[in-house]
Order: sequence, then C-alpha cells, then structure tokens
Amino acid sequence: MRRFLTTFGLLALAAPAAAAPSGQAGVGVSTGTYGIGGHAVYVVSPALQVGSQIGLGFVGDTAVIALAPYGKFHFGEVGPLAPFAFARLDVLRGSWSGYGSSGSDVAIDLAAGIGGEYYTKDDFGVFGALTVFDLDFDSGDIAFGMFAPTVGIEWFFGG
Repeated sequence: MRRFLTTFGLLALAAPAAAAPSGQAGVGVSTGTYGIGGHAVYVVSPALQVGSQIGLGFVGDTAVIALAPYGKFHFGEVGPLAPFAFARLDVLRGSWSGYGSSGSDVAIDLAAGIGGEYYTKDDFGVFGALTVFDLDFDSGDIAFGMFAPTVGIEWFFGG
C-alpha cells in the first residue's frame, strides 16, 4: 500500500497544476484514522468547500460507522499547492470502549486541522491533512498536536 501511495503521489505531482474548481460537486475517497471512506463535496467558491465524509472502520471486532460533515477553507495557491484549514464534526456509531464514554453507542467530536491540495486538472485533486485540534464531547477531552493524518483524492464534475 505504501508503494502505491508513493507512486500515486509522485505521478500526481508530475502532472501540470490546475486552478481550484468553483461551483462544482464532487466525490472522493480518503483514508485516515478511522479507516477508508468516501465523501461528497460541493465547491461553493475557490476558497470554500463543504461536504461530508462517510466511512466504515473496525475497532477490535466492532464495526464503526462514521459520518463527518466538514468545511474546507482554501487560503489561495502557493505554487501548485492550495493550503487549507478544515473544521469537521465527527459522528461515530458503534459500541466500543476506549473512545469517549466507555461502551457508548455514539461518539461526537469536533475536529480542526490543516492540509494542502494539489489540483492536477480542473476536475481532479490530491490532498493530505493533519488534525491539530479535537474536542471529544462525550468525555470533554481536548487534544492539541499534529495527529490523525488523512490522504485522499477528489473528482469534481458539473462545472
């Protein structure tokens, strides 16, 4: 898997850069802390994207379903890379211990972070992000740092 991601990343960076899309809907796939999942996104403007991730992961022998609406705020392009900040509300459904309230069926947290997206064409982007803040509503725990790395790809259409 590591070779695939490295090769894919190098190929994406070798492609000519394009501007961020605007007024388009899209779909994507990403992987991170809670496993692999998909997302739907709408580009409100070149600076603002809104969407929701949906994923399925496993904690031990328990399946966890994740729904995570988010906003992604682009700061403009720095060369071929478009840096961004994001805010996301994570809603996780499953019965497990070790996250939030022990044995809870639903865990909700608010996360924020930073990342960058590289648009290889007007309708395709490759991104990576790190969470830097996480507030767990069940336990009240607050985490700061650089954790929960995420990488993904997005396809945009309708523009």
